[in-house]
Amino acid sequence: MIIELACGLVIAAATWAGLALRRRLLVITVIGNSMKPTYGPGTRLLARRVADVSKLRRDDVVILRPPAAEQPVGVTVPAADGRVMAIGLGPVTSLVVKRVLALPGDPVPRDRVPSLAHVDEETVPAGRIVVLGDNPEESVDSRGYGYVAEDALVAVVIRALAMSPPRARARR
Repeated sequence: MIIELACGLVIAAATWAGLALRRRLLVITVIGNSMKPTYGPGTRLLARRVADVSKLRRDDVVILRPPAAEQPVGVTVPAADGRVMAIGLGPVTSLVVKRVLALPGDPVPRDRVPSLAHVDEETVPAGRIVVLGDNPEESVDSRGYGYVAEDALVAVVIRALAMSPPRARARR
């Protein structure tokens, strides 16, 4: 009876600890090339969830919800049997990885971010950040869409995790 109770308590504690960690941590796999050479496709990143830009520093790598312009777009197409099918077009990313260039109160980086070249303010407004991918040729970032709102912030990257070797194909 005591052993069963102890096992139950251990399982409950482990479950609670796992849930608590999932609320604080996030593991994602990089898909595109926008952060090369720092993080290439297949790199797994461990990140700490944050929702407040005051917790960030310049040069932090962050995980964001993309602006609406980069969200997947869908169209509906009538199927032969009369049902309506949704077909996604465009990028299918639900999160993006970028590097923080400027934080609220920093000078607006007009020289590096063309979309901000003609904004009225001299400093990045409160609740906004400016982000860039490490690979400018393949990154959709603040150069194209300007400021990123604080509510798009999901997490800040802690470190890259070791990549697991590719699975060997079963031979027939």
